[in-house]
Amino acid sequence: QHSYQRYILDSTLGVITSPTCNVVFSHDNSLAVSGCLEELAIWNIKLGTKVSDCSFRYFEGLGLRDGNAEISRICRSPKKDLFAVGYTDGTIRLWDIGTKEMKRGWCENIFIVVKLKGHKKAVSSLSFNGDGSYLASGSNDCSIVLWDLIA
Repeated sequence: QHSYQRYILDSTLGVITSPTCNVVFSHDNSLAVSGCLEELAIWNIKLGTKVSDCSFRYFEGLGLRDGNAEISRICRSPKKDLFAVGYTDGTIRLWDIGTKEMKRGWCENIFIVVKLKGHKKAVSSLSFNGDGSYLASGSNDCSIVLWDLIA
């Protein structure tokens, strides 16, 4: 008997991510961050519940219209709570998810730090260097861009 056959599925979180997007854990491994179409969804791993979902619709309500492209790639920065999120329109946004005071259903302490434009097609890969000062992004337009996040 195989070891995996000893375990019985207790429950699932349901649909938590788009088919083309990855899922990334927070630094303390308590949260999972996923792209659900154009929403950035944040899940509590232990409770199996969605803690927050942020989309451009939330920012439109604040008068900050920013687009509606789907999320294609997520990468966690070595700097705590900072995530690079790539979109199908070729943009990249750095999100600060402030995990300490997160309230269910709200993204009031989630901020878009910066929006980067440099690709013509969907972002397909993201990677930070060791100290988080540079971000490399690849795209379906066959380009690689190195972003200096300190300058």
